[in-house]
Amino acid sequence: MGILETTYGHDFVRASLLQALARGALPSQLLLVGPEGIGKKRMAWGLVEVLLCENRSSPHRLPLSACGRCASCSKINSGFHENVLFLEPEKNLIKLEKAKEVQDFLSLAHDGEARVVIVDDAHCFNPQASNALLKLVEEPPPRTYFFFITHRWAQVLPTIRSRATKIPFRSLSDQELARWGDGNKDAELIRLARGSVKALLEQKQEGATQIRNEAYDIFRQFFSDPRYLVLGSWRDLVKDKDKLILFIRYWLMSLHDYLTQKNKQEGKNDSLSLPPHWCGLPHYGDEELWTLWEGGLSLESGVLGHRDPVLLIEEWFMKHKNWKQLPSKHMENKFL
Repeated sequence: MGILETTYGHDFVRASLLQALARGALPSQLLLVGPEGIGKKRMAWGLVEVLLCENRSSPHRLPLSACGRCASCSKINSGFHENVLFLEPEKNLIKLEKAKEVQDFLSLAHDGEARVVIVDDAHCFNPQASNALLKLVEEPPPRTYFFFITHRWAQVLPTIRSRATKIPFRSLSDQELARWGDGNKDAELIRLARGSVKALLEQKQEGATQIRNEAYDIFRQFFSDPRYLVLGSWRDLVKDKDKLILFIRYWLMSLHDYLTQKNKQEGKNDSLSLPPHWCGLPHYGDEELWTLWEGGLSLESGVLGHRDPVLLIEEWFMKHKNWKQLPSKHMENKFL
């Protein structure tokens, strides 16, 4: 069984690429674009496996598939194949030295076999490296393919964007993502992952539970005691940008889940079961909480835009009427 047979989701993209390969019409330059961690790189390696497989299925029997057992497939699964060059950034940059690696790789004799250059995070090319590859990308040698992978389309240099065929990917559905998780046990983590396998696996790593508990503890205290906002103990906890982004996702998911479940329970005799971090939410009106949730949707972009995280959180919560009269940490007040 080949890599593509165990790649979940993206059925239309997979079928389209395999059909193009079967017709001999696979573009020499592909730009795989979509959210981070959803399977773009796995799709690229799976397609390369089919392309180089020594025993792949007949073009007359679609979809094409790799055998997963031949010498070529074994090399692909080990992460090394003499006809494949894989590039990724170093310190968030793909520099000129990497472009020279591509030039050297493509200058080697290859007996007419296909050669593939896979570039992960192609938005990290610096202009010098991109310009060095320009001629190769414009006029690739026979049977040479470039697979550029990115989750930041706008940052890919025009020299690549204008010459590669864009292949858009979407986030995985919760049902597709569940195939990477553990059924109902990971239901909360699957929702939080937002269709990203990478995000789901990160949430299952050691240490993620502690971050989740910290996020829920802050959330509970914000809604149980509005004075918590100005007491200051939470401020040091949100200064780590990567951790704060996870906090925000937990907070927004908690608000949304509470309001959604409450709405489903209206008119029923069963009372709403409240996790501990929801205990303060019933004290607030639904409209206020929905407004807070909607306002929170822009928090992540604010953090990524390098806004002061403490001010960002204060501004968000101060929109709630019960916090409007509470002083900011930058004002003298009797609570500090």
